[in-house]
Amino acid sequence: MKQWGTRAACTSMAVAVAALSLSACSGGPADSPTSEPGSAAPRAGGQATTAGAVPAGVAPVGAGVVPAGDPSSRCTMTSAWNTAPDDGGLALSSAELTDVRVGRHACYDRVVFDVGGSDPVGFTASYVPVVQADGSGEEVPVEGAAALQVVIRAPYLGTHDPEAWDDMPRVGDDLVAASQLSGWNALRDVVFAGTFEGQSTLAVGIDEKRAFRVWTLESADRQRVILDIAH
Repeated sequence: MKQWGTRAACTSMAVAVAALSLSACSGGPADSPTSEPGSAAPRAGGQATTAGAVPAGVAPVGAGVVPAGDPSSRCTMTSAWNTAPDDGGLALSSAELTDVRVGRHACYDRVVFDVGGSDPVGFTASYVPVVQADGSGEEVPVEGAAALQVVIRAPYLGTHDPEAWDDMPRVGDDLVAASQLSGWNALRDVVFAGTFEGQSTLAVGIDEKRAFRVWTLESADRQRVILDIAH
């Protein structure tokens, strides 16, 4: 069901999702977080903690695997998550948001926002009645009965290159094809909601208001902001 504030015309994303290493229902653990230095622990509903390694219970970033059988015994970790807003700070990266990827796991659906460079990158994530485009404030419709407005404090790919502006997504464009998310437990849509003054806004559509966590994974040449939505 398409709702205002909770989807718009489906178009091709400027950043190729087809090559994502986070695939739905496929193995191949690329980008394992255990191999990355300087990781930050998950945040559950705005309760920020940091640590030197990825916490126990976090699936590899590139896993994208849904094991067979009843996952209830493996999903106790999601009981610590909630629906409160999460604020990852004001750190503004000069590098661009280069990719948006998704992955399906036994206990949660995942969205990964890749930012180039070594600069720390801040973020916010919160449920809103209506997602508003960055800069214009216009309403951005998104599939699902609930919408998370996610702000990544980095400009979108192509922002620094005037010749690439025509190829950038427009407000309301899908960054992940709806067909790719068919049959998923929670995630319904990821829509571009603008880039303005060095930050980018995304509308994440969910089937209903669910608990979530946001955490970051850092390396020398890439920063990742990772959103996990509980089933």
